[in-house]
Amino acid sequence: KTKLLFEEAQQKVQSFGLRSSTEYQVWQKDHPDMPGNPEDFYRDKGWTNWDDFLGKTKLLFKEAQQKVQSFGLRSSTEYQVWQKDHPDMPGKPQEFFRDKGWTNWYDFLGKVKLLFEEAQQKVQPFGLRSSREYLVWQKDHPDMSSTPHRFFRGKGWTNWDDFLGKTKPTTKLLFKEAQQKVQSFGLRSRAEYQVWQKDHPDMPGKPQDFYRDKGWTNWDGFLGKTGNF
Repeated sequence: KTKLLFEEAQQKVQSFGLRSSTEYQVWQKDHPDMPGNPEDFYRDKGWTNWDDFLGKTKLLFKEAQQKVQSFGLRSSTEYQVWQKDHPDMPGKPQEFFRDKGWTNWYDFLGKVKLLFEEAQQKVQPFGLRSSREYLVWQKDHPDMSSTPHRFFRGKGWTNWDDFLGKTKPTTKLLFKEAQQKVQSFGLRSRAEYQVWQKDHPDMPGKPQDFYRDKGWTNWDGFLGKTGNF
């Protein structure tokens, strides 16, 4: 029977997840389109070594699973198209990772992960303030994607601030409300206010401009550093 070309043979053998030349020799007896001595048959036709031929340069299951899930693929069909640009991923993971962690496509692609709105609703009550904090938190929440900016691309994602619930409201507090709030924190300077304000989006970044003609006098008055304070 006519033997496969090198790339066809390589793709076929890698889909079976063979790990050594010995395993190959046993397996090859049931595949007459594959040569018994590929190292000779494919010399000068693409052969480099057994590791390359068998695909042992491919990622381990957990690494492959983590990588594919970061791209948010939703089906085996999408995977087949995507895999062509990712040679470290097997063409047939269901065969390549058999007995190495594979259960099903649903698990491999991470479709057990929450949908965008569910994920957003779950993460926001924790008050995380950055992607860095999220990555630490996510390790204890396997139903959440480790790379939501990729996983939810085209599925509701806009930016980290929106995802974490840090989107600033458009309405700022009225002057008296803002003055009462800021004084309750005992801030002592304009510099302290600028740092503090980043966590209080209902307060303006430049109150001296925002509250001009609305009650503003000066920083001492705003922070409560005058009178009996």
